[in-house]
Amino acid sequence: MIKSSTRGALAICAAALLFILSLLPGAGAARASALDEALARLAQNNFNDTSAAVDGIVASGAPHAALLLDALNDRRLLVAPDGAVAFTDSQGRAFDGKTGSPLAAIPQGA
Repeated sequence: MIKSSTRGALAICAAALLFILSLLPGAGAARASALDEALARLAQNNFNDTSAAVDGIVASGAPHAALLLDALNDRRLLVAPDGAVAFTDSQGRAFDGKTGSPLAAIPQGA
């Protein structure tokens, strides 16, 4: 049995390691690639791809991942015919699915 203080130390070490790994060259690109792949799966519009997309969004570590998942859950996630993904917040403001940046308008056809 692991003592509570040891578990806390292990959790801190794991968090520090993840932080250090995120600083390595290519880590940001890998996260962006994972998010791109996940968003592309959403355009397939079937359960298995949507399930894999949810996993990919979570694994991407994108700062706006929770907002994407909330929008998907609330049917506020939109996919345009060209594959562009956007979402709206509860006030109807539009955001880019890839970056989380505000959009002036929802992509055409989404």
